[in-house]
Amino acid sequence: MDLKTIYRIAATAVACVIGAGFVSGQEVWQFFGAYGWFGILPIAIAVTLFGTGAAVVLWYAHETDADSMEVLVSPTGHPVAKWGVVAFENILHYAFYVLMAAATGALGVSYGLPNWVGVLFFCVVSTTVSMLGIKGLAKVFGWMVPILTVAVIGVAVYSMTLGADAVPMPEGGQMTTSAMLPHWTIAALVYFCFNFVGSVPILVAAAKGEKTRGMPVGALCAILPLGALALMLFCAVMVHPNSAAENLPMMALARACGPVFEYACAFLMLGGIFSTGFSSQGSINNYMEELGLKNKKLLLLATIALSAIAFVVALLGFKDLIGTVYPVLGYIGILPLTIIFVRAAALFWRKCKQKREKK
Repeated sequence: MDLKTIYRIAATAVACVIGAGFVSGQEVWQFFGAYGWFGILPIAIAVTLFGTGAAVVLWYAHETDADSMEVLVSPTGHPVAKWGVVAFENILHYAFYVLMAAATGALGVSYGLPNWVGVLFFCVVSTTVSMLGIKGLAKVFGWMVPILTVAVIGVAVYSMTLGADAVPMPEGGQMTTSAMLPHWTIAALVYFCFNFVGSVPILVAAAKGEKTRGMPVGALCAILPLGALALMLFCAVMVHPNSAAENLPMMALARACGPVFEYACAFLMLGGIFSTGFSSQGSINNYMEELGLKNKKLLLLATIALSAIAFVVALLGFKDLIGTVYPVLGYIGILPLTIIFVRAAALFWRKCKQKREKK
C-alpha cells in the first residue's frame, strides 16, 4: 500500500470541504441543530457518504481517464449535460464568493463594525487581487486552512469544559435553523451533496497519475478528520447554544475561551475566508476567459459587476444565506451526483462481468 498516495488523497479530500463556511459552526448548526443531540447521527452519515463518494469518484475518474466533472456526467460530451455542469460549477463558485463576503461582514460585526464595511472590504480586496492577476494568493492563504482546522478543534474541545453560561446570548440574537430540511435523513443527504458536488472537479484532477490501490483508502481516511471537526463543532455549539445566535458561532466559542484564542481564530478565519474567496473568483474568471471574454477591460467590468451584485446579496447576512443557499445547492447537486454514481456502478458491473467471463 502506497502511504504517500493515501496521504495525498486524504489531504485533498479534506481540503475540498474545509473552509471558512465549514469551520464557522453555522453550517453544521443550520443543517442539524433542529434535531438536538440526535443530529450527531446524520452528521456521521453525511461524512461517511463523503468518504465513500470520494472513493467512487476517484476510481471512476481513473478508470475513464476523465479530466473534468463534465466528462463524468456525460462521457459522450452531450452539449446540454456539458454546459449544464459548467453553469452549475460557476453558480457554486459564485455562491461561495458571496458567502465569503457575508462572512467577512459577520466577522467585522463581532468587533463592532457595521456589516457593510466588512462586506465592502472583502469585495474590494478580492476584485483588486483579481484585477492584478495575483492568483498565487489563494495558495498562500490556503496554508492557513489546516492550521485553522486544528485551532477550531482545540477551541471546540476546550469550550466544552467551560460553564454553560460562558457564551452569553447576543442582544437581539435568535437561534434559527434551515426550514428547507424537513427530516434528518434529508438533512444528511443534502449536506453530503452540497459539500461533495463542489469537490468532484478537484478529486478528478487528483486522480491523475495516482496509484489506483491507494486512492480509495485515502478517500476513506478523510472521514476521520472531517468527522472529528464536524462532530466537535456540533457538540460545542450544543453545549453553548447561545453561540448559534451569532453569525459565526466559532468566534463566540473562541471569545469564551479567552482573548488569545479569539484573536488567533479571527486571524485564521479571515485567512480561510480569503482563501475560499480568491479561489472562487479565480475559477469564475477562468471560465469567463474560456468562454471568449479575453479582453481585459471587459473582464474587469464583468468582475466589478459580479462583485457589486455579491455586495448587495451578502448584506442579507451570513446566517440567513447559509440556511437558504447551501440547501438549495445541495438539492441541485443531487442530479449530477446521481448520474455520476449510476455510471460508476454500471462501469464497475461491466468490469466484474468481463473478469468472470475471462475466468
